[in-house]
Amino acid sequence: MFSSFSIQTFGLRLTTPGKNAFLTAVYCTIVPLLSWLLFRKKPEKSQIYAALLCFIGVGFVSLDSSLNMNLGDVYTLMGGFLYAVHIIVCEKAMKNTSPIIITILQFAFAAVFSLGASLLFEDLSLITQINSSIYMHILYLAFFATTLCYLFQNVGQSWVNENIAALLLSLESVFGVFFSILLKKETLTLQIVLGFIIIFLSVFVSETKLSFLHKGEEK
Repeated sequence: MFSSFSIQTFGLRLTTPGKNAFLTAVYCTIVPLLSWLLFRKKPEKSQIYAALLCFIGVGFVSLDSSLNMNLGDVYTLMGGFLYAVHIIVCEKAMKNTSPIIITILQFAFAAVFSLGASLLFEDLSLITQINSSIYMHILYLAFFATTLCYLFQNVGQSWVNENIAALLLSLESVFGVFFSILLKKETLTLQIVLGFIIIFLSVFVSETKLSFLHKGEEK
């Protein structure tokens, strides 16, 4: 959690938010491959198709016409890979431990690592210069966007496998653009609508496994 958060944030400083969101979402395609490699859990064809569809859809939602690769993009891709590892590790840990305990331990260790990195590489005196209004933003990010999100993720992963979890988590790009449009920070375009359709189609493929296509064969 610490390494993926940190590397993604470094990437965000050097690339655009849209490209950062898209490249981070590579975890939806990496998770099935890692699960296959590490645990010999061969993904179903429907899960592979769904992951590829999801990756394409996130690209439609998040990217503009500029697709140049820079150092920020490389950092973001590394962060996406680490998020995939994080999902796999949570899946394995959840088999033996409560998701609430897993969440608490994750934040405890991430906090220790973050404090250590801050003491080594950052000027902590800058904290005193932060505008007081920013603390409410930090509180929201810490509690709602991080603590609750990861608690819900861990509880959810105790019910579904890691491949479906990765796919559903990639919907963050859809909700991000949706609220950006709702708050009039972004304009709804045909490209974004197509991205929404492709991502929801990927979720449909993953959840149904296209079983309705095989009913005739089973009969």
